[in-house]
Amino acid sequence: AELRERVAELEARLEDSARQLDAAGQRESSLRQQLQQVEYSLTVLEHRANKRASAAAETGRLARLQDENEALQVRLQQLQEEFDNRREEFVFQESKIERFTDQVLLLNTSLFVD
Repeated sequence: AELRERVAELEARLEDSARQLDAAGQRESSLRQQLQQVEYSLTVLEHRANKRASAAAETGRLARLQDENEALQVRLQQLQEEFDNRREEFVFQESKIERFTDQVLLLNTSLFVD
């Protein structure tokens, strides 16, 4: 009975870990979408900046547009770093869940051996 309670507890923890993994996957997917949107926006802004720069080279607008572009590149880099950090956390959580699953499988195996 105690062993069954332990198995039930481990199964509950496994389900919780699976939910956490699913949530982490959803966050990763959301971050990927955000990153794609930022990259698209950056491409659009770079295109606009290039058009404006050619028309405004004599008036000094080029410098401002380049500053905007650099700021967007910095933001993109920040988003990429955040994405990488979250991906590392996701991989870490996934490895924890795999170890936990292995423990549950070993426990289930030992139940059948006993």
